[in-house]
Amino acid sequence: MIALARFQITGYVRSYRALPQAIVVLLLMMLVFEQWPPGDRQVYPGMIAGSFTDVAAFLVPIGAWAARTLLDTEPDVQRDLSLLAAGDHGRAALSGLLGAFAVNAALAVVLAGFPVAQSVIFGLGPGVIVSGLVLLILCAAAATAFGAWTTRAIMPTTMAALITLIGGSVLLVVLSMGPLRMISVPIIDMVRAGHRGPAALTSALPSLALRLALWTAAVGGAYVAARRLRP
Repeated sequence: MIALARFQITGYVRSYRALPQAIVVLLLMMLVFEQWPPGDRQVYPGMIAGSFTDVAAFLVPIGAWAARTLLDTEPDVQRDLSLLAAGDHGRAALSGLLGAFAVNAALAVVLAGFPVAQSVIFGLGPGVIVSGLVLLILCAAAATAFGAWTTRAIMPTTMAALITLIGGSVLLVVLSMGPLRMISVPIIDMVRAGHRGPAALTSALPSLALRLALWTAAVGGAYVAARRLRP
């Protein structure tokens, strides 16, 4: 399964389909992270902790896009060959999710670079760094599970896939603001906790991490089950 995931990642990179997501990530870093904390050192902690949660929130739609692109890189015939290599629809689906998560985890590490550097320079301590990295990795996993549902193996047409990707990203944000936020990715709660400062972020981490893990497990598990029924 790991070998198949590595094969899919190689095809994704060599086909240059990774370039759009890489460009968006670089533009995001240039536009958002060029703002260095102001002169008042009391503002630093909230801005830096907020940077972690801001990029984690942006990673959800970007990572879903990257996951969809990677999983759709294979032509249908090649996907059939991968299925034969995996020996099972469920294993083939899991290998695809593993490869897409590896790509999104790499994007998360890149996005974490600037807030991690700020945290070290301004002496925020390891707590905010660990909290930010955990949320970024969990958001990468959630984005992978969400993006998998917009792939050719699930969606009947490309237009339906794009509508699901864009509309689903908006819906996740809307749901996270209302009474149904417990069934959505906690985007707004995560951003609010980050902008309240390092202490609020670290105290909110267990709840946020649990919600992200449960959501990812439910959506990812449903995707694997759907692939078994509709290979």
